Amino acid sequence: INLELLAYPNPTNNALTLNIGNYNNEKLTYQLHDMQGKLLVIKQIVNSNTMIGMQDLPMSTYLLSVLDNNSLIKTFRIIKK
Repeated sequence: INLELLAYPNPTNNALTLNIGNYNNEKLTYQLHDMQGKLLVIKQIVNSNTMIGMQDLPMSTYLLSVLDNNSLIKTFRIIKK
């Protein structure tokens, strides 16, 4: 899969946008983990722009992973301030 992945704004206060260029209805999911490895959110990606609400999370660093059929494509380090 040849996808262009962007996660912004980073650092973020409230919401994070996950933008996927060349999106063609692949079976993609995202997972949000804290730095201890605890899974906080797992959701299916349904279009090229996905909003990820982070307003209820404490200030910290998180790992956002994008997967295709449980195969890791990319991981972002996200800072919540």
